[in-house]
Amino acid sequence: MHSIRFRWVMAGAVALVGILAMACGGDNGGPPSPTSTPSLESATSEPSTAVTVPEITDDELIAIAEAVFPGDTFFGGCDNGPDGQCPVTERLQARIADPNVLLCRCQNGSSTRAIEPLPVRLDDGGGIVRVTMWEGSTSFDLVVVPTDGGWLVDDEYCAGRPDTSIHVYPGLC
Repeated sequence: MHSIRFRWVMAGAVALVGILAMACGGDNGGPPSPTSTPSLESATSEPSTAVTVPEITDDELIAIAEAVFPGDTFFGGCDNGPDGQCPVTERLQARIADPNVLLCRCQNGSSTRAIEPLPVRLDDGGGIVRVTMWEGSTSFDLVVVPTDGGWLVDDEYCAGRPDTSIHVYPGLC
């Protein structure tokens, strides 16, 4: 009886070792599995056609900033204008729909506006453009991202301070 139990234990151990060896890629002595041999179809198929978005240009960043803070001699945020005129994402549009959240973070517009595309580009090809208003006393960074509808502003924060995102902190800069 003792030798029969020992044989079953040994047979189980051998089977377990064999299963573990096969699971870890051990050779079971049989023909190679179909998944280990590359198929002719995969070797001759075309490479995937991943869609790449070109990086935004400085001219595009400037045009977007001019649309967000429009004006000739007086500059305010486009959120004060007619709906649909602001080149912003749906996320930012929902945020500035609150009457207490303004892109200019102000009561009155500015008599000055300077626009400077920053040299940084985002992983998605977008960029950041700095808008300085009120004779240089306040600056905003607009985060521009690619969308199906083109380049749109998705966030605004006080210059160089992403922690002041308009989605979190709509106060003065």
